[in-house]
Amino acid sequence: MKKILAVAVIAGLLSTSCEDEDLINLFNNDSGEVASAYLEVEGIFINAYSRLETVMRNPTLISTGVATIDGANVRFMNDTLSIDFGEVNVLVADGSQRRGKITAYTPLTFLSNTNAQMTVETTNFFVNDRKVDLFFQAVNKGSIGASQVFDVDTIDLDVATGDYMLRGSKRFTWASGFASLSDQTDDTYRISGRSMFDSPSDTLSINAQFSLTDPLLYSYACQYEVESGTIDMQIIQEATTQATIDLIADDGCNNLMRFTNNGLTLTLPFVGF
Repeated sequence: MKKILAVAVIAGLLSTSCEDEDLINLFNNDSGEVASAYLEVEGIFINAYSRLETVMRNPTLISTGVATIDGANVRFMNDTLSIDFGEVNVLVADGSQRRGKITAYTPLTFLSNTNAQMTVETTNFFVNDRKVDLFFQAVNKGSIGASQVFDVDTIDLDVATGDYMLRGSKRFTWASGFASLSDQTDDTYRISGRSMFDSPSDTLSINAQFSLTDPLLYSYACQYEVESGTIDMQIIQEATTQATIDLIADDGCNNLMRFTNNGLTLTLPFVGF
């Protein structure tokens, strides 16, 4: 994932009138910057989860146990799935540079077997030259209320050796397309859950809740991946403020977002996870 707010905030400020001093101050402090970093780190986890899901459906990997997928050498043997980008940066489809390895301890039938479990860790893994240490556990909960559900617990993510840290849990609930696992183009799922994000150098934390009434809608057919959804945030620094990121549903896959902090709002482009 790329920096979502950094460039967009500058562009927004350049077009802001002098009277909007409060709005400028909002994005001139740590809150806007760390909100951007939070989204970036959340996106690293979501990208890793969806990448594992993608390779598990690959027909070559299923039949031979070996495949090259989005620049990575992928192998499955003895209930161990490895996605190895090698020791030199690889440019992947989302435009980011990656190297190192993601390993999942799981049956290859994880997606289709209720109660199947998966444990994931990274080894010497870098995204855009920043070290990423990621660990999480997932379980296939089967069908709940006519929807396929996967729970991800014990998310433990560390970027650049302590610059940013994310802990939390998520639920992925299929909205459409699960019946046709071999075709991802019709797949959408909703992401709910909580995160605690820390930026120690800024002595700043974010408690984030993916809205229960408006969870993130992830679509493989959308170039930005996430089409809509709301994240409610409590930003804790010298004072505690309430903020919201709204990935606007009405714009479809164009894709706009609203960032609101202390009642002040700016609409920005969202470049995707």
